[in-house]
Amino acid sequence: RSQGDRIVCEVEDRGHGIRAADRGDIFRKFHRGRNAAGKGGYGLGLFLVKHVMDAHEGTIEIDSETGRGTRFRLIFPAGGAAPPWPSPGTASPEPAA
Repeated sequence: RSQGDRIVCEVEDRGHGIRAADRGDIFRKFHRGRNAAGKGGYGLGLFLVKHVMDAHEGTIEIDSETGRGTRFRLIFPAGGAAPPWPSPGTASPEPAA
Protein backbone atom coordinates (compact mmCIF):
# COMPACT_ATOMS: atom_id res chain seq x y z
CA ARG A 1 0.00 0.00 0.00
CA SER A 2 1.11 3.55 -0.62
CA GLN A 3 1.83 5.82 2.35
CA GLY A 4 2.78 9.25 1.04
CA ASP A 5 6.34 9.11 -0.25
CA ARG A 6 6.77 5.40 0.45
CA ILE A 7 5.32 2.04 -0.45
CA VAL A 8 4.77 -0.49 2.32
CA CYS A 9 4.47 -4.26 1.94
CA GLU A 10 3.65 -6.36 5.00
CA VAL A 11 4.22 -10.09 5.35
CA GLU A 12 2.84 -11.84 8.41
CA ASP A 13 2.84 -15.38 9.76
CA ARG A 14 1.44 -17.15 12.79
CA GLY A 15 4.58 -19.18 13.48
CA HIS A 16 6.84 -19.43 16.51
CA GLY A 17 7.92 -15.80 16.42
CA ILE A 18 11.48 -14.50 16.65
CA ARG A 19 13.03 -13.91 20.03
CA ALA A 20 14.39 -10.39 20.54
CA ALA A 21 17.83 -11.85 21.27
CA ASP A 22 17.87 -13.55 17.83
CA ARG A 23 16.70 -10.62 15.70
CA GLY A 24 20.19 -9.26 15.10
CA ASP A 25 21.21 -12.46 13.30
CA ILE A 26 18.23 -13.24 11.08
CA PHE A 27 19.58 -11.36 8.05
CA ARG A 28 22.96 -13.12 8.10
CA LYS A 29 23.72 -15.41 5.17
CA PHE A 30 22.96 -19.07 6.00
CA HIS A 31 21.50 -18.19 9.42
CA ARG A 32 18.86 -20.64 10.62
CA GLY A 33 16.75 -20.00 13.68
CA ARG A 34 17.00 -22.22 16.72
CA ASN A 35 13.55 -23.65 16.00
CA ALA A 36 14.38 -24.48 12.35
CA ALA A 37 15.66 -27.99 13.02
CA GLY A 38 13.89 -30.52 10.83
CA LYS A 39 12.50 -27.86 8.50
CA GLY A 40 13.66 -27.15 4.96
CA GLY A 41 15.64 -24.12 3.94
CA TYR A 42 19.17 -22.86 3.63
CA GLY A 43 19.09 -19.64 5.61
CA LEU A 44 19.11 -17.43 2.52
CA GLY A 45 15.58 -15.99 2.39
CA LEU A 46 15.89 -13.08 4.81
CA PHE A 47 19.48 -12.47 3.69
CA LEU A 48 18.14 -11.94 0.15
CA VAL A 49 15.27 -9.76 1.36
CA LYS A 50 17.78 -7.51 3.15
CA HIS A 51 19.97 -7.37 0.04
CA VAL A 52 17.01 -6.32 -2.15
CA MET A 53 15.85 -3.72 0.36
CA ASP A 54 19.35 -2.24 0.60
CA ALA A 55 19.56 -2.05 -3.22
CA HIS A 56 16.30 -0.07 -3.27
CA GLU A 57 17.28 2.09 -0.28
CA GLY A 58 14.39 0.62 1.67
CA THR A 59 14.02 -0.44 5.29
CA ILE A 60 12.68 -3.46 7.13
CA GLU A 61 10.67 -3.31 10.35
CA ILE A 62 9.97 -6.42 12.43
CA ASP A 63 7.15 -6.97 14.92
CA SER A 64 7.36 -10.38 16.53
CA GLU A 65 6.00 -12.08 19.59
CA THR A 66 7.28 -15.48 20.64
CA GLY A 67 4.52 -18.04 20.24
CA ARG A 68 2.30 -15.71 18.19
CA GLY A 69 4.14 -14.98 14.95
CA THR A 70 6.02 -12.28 13.08
CA ARG A 71 5.18 -9.35 10.81
CA PHE A 72 7.81 -7.95 8.44
CA ARG A 73 7.14 -4.49 7.06
CA LEU A 74 9.14 -3.69 3.90
CA ILE A 75 9.27 0.05 3.27
CA PHE A 76 10.34 1.25 -0.18
CA PRO A 77 10.85 4.87 -1.20
CA ALA A 78 8.02 5.63 -3.66
CA GLY A 79 10.46 7.06 -6.21
CA GLY A 80 12.58 3.94 -5.90
CA ALA A 81 16.33 3.82 -6.18
CA ALA A 82 17.77 2.73 -9.49
CA PRO A 83 18.92 -0.87 -9.29
CA PRO A 84 22.68 -1.43 -9.61
CA TRP A 85 22.19 -3.40 -12.84
CA PRO A 86 20.80 -2.48 -16.26
CA SER A 87 17.10 -2.93 -16.95
CA PRO A 88 16.17 -5.83 -19.26
CA GLY A 89 16.60 -4.89 -22.90
CA THR A 90 19.07 -2.07 -22.23
CA ALA A 91 22.74 -2.10 -23.05
CA SER A 92 25.32 -2.16 -20.32
CA PRO A 93 27.38 1.02 -20.05
CA GLU A 94 30.74 0.89 -21.82
CA PRO A 95 33.72 0.67 -19.49
CA ALA A 96 35.78 3.84 -19.18
CA ALA A 97 38.92 3.81 -21.32
